[in-house]
Amino acid sequence: MSKDTRISQQSSEEAFFASRRDADLSAGVLARPGIYVVRHCDPIHALPHEILISTATILPECNTCRRVRFSLKSSPQKLDQSEFFGLESHLLAVRALYKAREIDRWVARSRSFLEESEQFLAGFDKTAQPNGRELSPIAPRAKTPPRGSATRAY
Repeated sequence: MSKDTRISQQSSEEAFFASRRDADLSAGVLARPGIYVVRHCDPIHALPHEILISTATILPECNTCRRVRFSLKSSPQKLDQSEFFGLESHLLAVRALYKAREIDRWVARSRSFLEESEQFLAGFDKTAQPNGRELSPIAPRAKTPPRGSATRAY
C-alpha cells in the first residue's frame, strides 16, 4: 500500500467518524480507535466497564445479553500528531540511536585493539633481546644525596 493510498484512507476514515456522534453505538457498528464505556442491557448482567479499541473495529455483540451499547469516552491522539510531541521527539530518538551505534563502533574498536595487543604480547618473548642475549635484572640505583647538601666523611 503506497503512502498516498494510506493518507487518503486515513482522511476518509476521519471524515466518516467526524460525521457522526459516538455516544451510543450498538454492536455491528464501525468504531474508531479509543476508550469506550460498555453498558450491558437486556438483561443487565454487568456493571459498565471500559475497553480499549486500538484500530477501527466493528463492535462485537455480548455473549450473554442481547443488547450492548458502546460510548466513546476518549479518543487519544497519536504521539506524532500531538502539538507537544511533534518532530522533536522523533529527532531525539534518532539522535539517541545514532549515539548508541557510535558507542557500539567504539566498543568494537576497543575490543579489536585489545585483541591485537594480547596477540602482540603473547608473541613477545620477555627473556630474549633481538640480538639473542638474555635480559639481565637491573640493579637498583644507589641513592644519591640531594644537590647542594654537604656530605660528611666520618
